[in-house]
Amino acid sequence: MILAPLSERNPVLRAERKHQWYVMENSRAGTVWIVLAALMLIPALIVSVIMFVGAIISPWVPGAFILFDFDLPLPELAFADIVTMNVAMYVVVSLITMGLAVNSIAREKKGKTWETLLLTSVSSRQIVWGKWWATLQALWGDHAMIAGVRFGLLAIVLVGLDSSTALPPLLPGLPVIPPHILLFGVLMLAYTAADAGLTAALGVLAALLPVEGAASMIIAFGGRILFTVGLVLFPWLVWIAGWGRYYLAFGIIGLAVYGALIALVLLVAQVFAVRNHAASPVPTP
Repeated sequence: MILAPLSERNPVLRAERKHQWYVMENSRAGTVWIVLAALMLIPALIVSVIMFVGAIISPWVPGAFILFDFDLPLPELAFADIVTMNVAMYVVVSLITMGLAVNSIAREKKGKTWETLLLTSVSSRQIVWGKWWATLQALWGDHAMIAGVRFGLLAIVLVGLDSSTALPPLLPGLPVIPPHILLFGVLMLAYTAADAGLTAALGVLAALLPVEGAASMIIAFGGRILFTVGLVLFPWLVWIAGWGRYYLAFGIIGLAVYGALIALVLLVAQVFAVRNHAASPVPTP
């Protein structure tokens, strides 16, 4: 079965998830980390939720538009906080995700346990998909926080659009923007999950590439950045071309591309795992 490597029957997944949780708990136990994270994230998350809710209720509560009047000091400060945390969280969490995925493979090489994996007849698919899925499970909370601060940025962007001409009404009798904000929110959550999946997959692949040292990490993260730039530019190009009203179709196509890329990266990682004699191509019955 395709999803079998992601099940609890995969011994690599169980072992790696246990190790990942141990690493995350010990690396984040310091008081300094907790205080700094709270000081930076909590205000941004609170403001993000307030702005998202404000954008939804703004047609019925005109006073909510004051949240988006960036000529005022507090909205301007909130805007700066949300933008800064979106960029900072994305870069930091992407690096952590890729680093944790790379280490999940590098640790096996350094500990010289490839031979053990081979002797136990663990398949390349079990290794690659197990390492990938364990990394995502260990860091789901971090990516959830990225999604949280993105809600505020999403509200700012949509409120700034000329809703009467750019977006068609989704439901009769309702204002234009609120239903679109909810739909964009669902797409944003899906893209956040897909983006995390691609980052972790690239990390697993980077550790299996026949490149020494940090070069593989640089190559993988460079590709990750290029894809991110394209992901940011594409919606703006679609909007400029006047196809913004078809964003749902483009969004679904984009998710399909993400899914295909993740599967392709993991498949290539499996090939390199076999070439490195880390695993057998298929599990032994």
